[in-house]
Amino acid sequence: MNVVQHNTESAENMVAFIAFFAICLSFFFIAIGILGTIFWIWMLIDCIQNERNDTNDKVVWLLIIIFTHLIGGLVYYFVRRKPRLQWQQHYQQQQFQQQQYQPPMNPPQQWGP
Repeated sequence: MNVVQHNTESAENMVAFIAFFAICLSFFFIAIGILGTIFWIWMLIDCIQNERNDTNDKVVWLLIIIFTHLIGGLVYYFVRRKPRLQWQQHYQQQQFQQQQYQPPMNPPQQWGP
């Protein structure tokens, strides 16, 4: 009788553990899905706002992002957005360095006439 109770308790504990694990795994995948969708929307907005209108690049990237969801958003991030941000940062640093150097308004007077 004691052995049967022990086996029943361990089986109940195992079922409880599996249920807890399944719930945690479900929340994990739901969180990944929500974060992936937020990232996807962010890449869509970035593409709409920052891609040029004079070529078909904007339309192509929008179609890629829309139809491939998270994978398309990741590809857009690493192929287009990240290099664009690096270029903008480099350009801003050059502008800042040019603003730092200001030639003197009046050249210094030479010693003597």
